Amino acid sequence: MKKTRKTVSVLLFFVFVFSTVLGQMPAEREIRAAGYDIKNPVIDENGVTEWDCIYFGSYWKNDTNGDGVADKKDEKEPIRWRVLSVRGDDAFLLADQGLDCQPFHTKNENVTWENCSLRTWLNGTFYQEAFSPEEQSAVRETSILNNEKNPPAGVTGKNTEDKVYLLSTAEAGNDYYGFNPVFAEENKARCCRSTAYAKARGALGSALSGSEDYTGNALWLLRSSTYNADNWLRMVSVVGGSGCGHSSGCAVSDKYSAIRPALHIDLTFDTWSKAGQVDSEEALEEEDTEPSETQKPNPTETPADNNVPEEPKKELQTPNSSEKPSAAVRPPADNTEIKDSAGVTYTVTKSGATGGEVSYAVPKNKKSITVTIPDAVKIKDVTYKVTSLKANAFKNCRRLKKVTIGKNIKKIGKNAFYGCSKLKAVTVKTTKLTNKSVGSRAFAKLDKKAVFRVPKKKLPVYRKMLKKKGVSGKKQTIRK
Repeated sequence: MKKTRKTVSVLLFFVFVFSTVLGQMPAEREIRAAGYDIKNPVIDENGVTEWDCIYFGSYWKNDTNGDGVADKKDEKEPIRWRVLSVRGDDAFLLADQGLDCQPFHTKNENVTWENCSLRTWLNGTFYQEAFSPEEQSAVRETSILNNEKNPPAGVTGKNTEDKVYLLSTAEAGNDYYGFNPVFAEENKARCCRSTAYAKARGALGSALSGSEDYTGNALWLLRSSTYNADNWLRMVSVVGGSGCGHSSGCAVSDKYSAIRPALHIDLTFDTWSKAGQVDSEEALEEEDTEPSETQKPNPTETPADNNVPEEPKKELQTPNSSEKPSAAVRPPADNTEIKDSAGVTYTVTKSGATGGEVSYAVPKNKKSITVTIPDAVKIKDVTYKVTSLKANAFKNCRRLKKVTIGKNIKKIGKNAFYGCSKLKAVTVKTTKLTNKSVGSRAFAKLDKKAVFRVPKKKLPVYRKMLKKKGVSGKKQTIRK
C-alpha cells in the first residue's frame, strides 16, 4: 500500500513538472503581453470607441521651422498610432492621423493592391523615412488578404506580404477594431484628421456634412478596389469625412485622399512608447498634437507614483495680454508644444507675436493638489491667452483637490478631470463654455461632495451643462 502511494506521488510529481514546463510558455507569453499595459479597443454603451495609442517612428507633420509651410525642411515628429488589436507580443496599428497624400496608382489603369504604386511607396520610401533601422526590426511582415469581394463589383487581387499597408473595406468595418460594422454608415470611429504636412501635399478636408458637422475631417484611402458601374474604370475605396465608407470612392490615379498606414509590430522590441488614449468623440473635437522627440515618453522610466507629490503652489499672476514681445522673437507655429517657467505644457492653437492662444495640455506634476488654469501665460517673451483645456489633461489625477478655471477658457476636452476622486472644489471663472464645447465625462467621478462655483449669470446654464458632463452625485453642488 505504501509502495503504491509512493508510486502515485512520484507520478503526480512528474505530471506537475511536465504540465508546468509544457504549459509555461503560453502562460508566460500572456503575462508578458499583459505587462505592456495595452488593451484592445473598447466600445461603450453610447457607441464611443476608445483606443490605446503608442508612439512609433517619426514623420514630417507640422511647420516646425516657422517658414509658413509644412514640408521636409521641418523636423520629423513622433507618429502616434491607434492600437486596433493586441495579441501576445503583436500589436496591430493604424496611424492616428493622415500622414501623407499619395495616389493609389500613378496611372489611371486597372490595378489592384498587389501592383499599385502606393504599395511600393509605403514599403519603400515611407518605410525608410519613417522608421530607423532599430524600428524597422520591430515591424512584422504581414500576410495581407486581397481576395475579399468589394461591392458593387466583385474585384479581388492576389494576397501579398507587406510591412506597411492600408486597411481594406472589411477591416474598416470590423467592430473588433472599434469600427461600425456597417461600412456605408456614418461612423466617428472611422473619422480622422490630416497633419499639416499631408494637407500641404494635397490631402483634402471633407466638404461633407451629415447628421453632424464633419468639415475638416480627412478623406482617407483603403486598399480595396472596385469598378465604377458607369464607366468601368478601376476605382479605389475611401472613407469620407463623416466616417462613411465609399466602395467606389475615387479613381486610382486621384491624389486628394490622406494616407493612414497600418502595420504590425513586435512589442518585445524597445522601440515604442505609450501615448495615452484617443476616442471617437475626442478625435473630432480637436486635432491631435504629439510631443517632440525630446518629450517622447520612455517606457523604461520610473512611474510617477514613485515621485514625492508637490506642495501646493500659490496662484500665479496673470500676465498682461497686451504686452508685446521683442521683434527678434519668432512665435512657434500652431500645434507646437511649449512649456512655461513652471513646467506646464501648452499647445499653441493660434500662433502670433500678439493675440496668440494656447491650450493647457499637461500639468507639471499629475500629483499636484491645487491647480490654476491661468487666463494667460507668458513663454519666451510671447504672451498667449489660455483658451482651452486638452482632453485627458488631468484624467485620474487622484490627489487633485482644488482647481480654478480661468476666464478665457472656451473649450474643455473630454475626460479632462475624469477620475479626480479627491477633487472637491472647482471654481469656474469663464462665461464662455457651452454644452458643445465641453467634452463628455469632463467632470465625471470627482469627489462625492464636490462643489462647483460658477459665474452668477451662467448658473442655470452651467448647472444643466455640468450635469451632462459628469456631475451627478446627490451631494455634489453647483452654486454661484
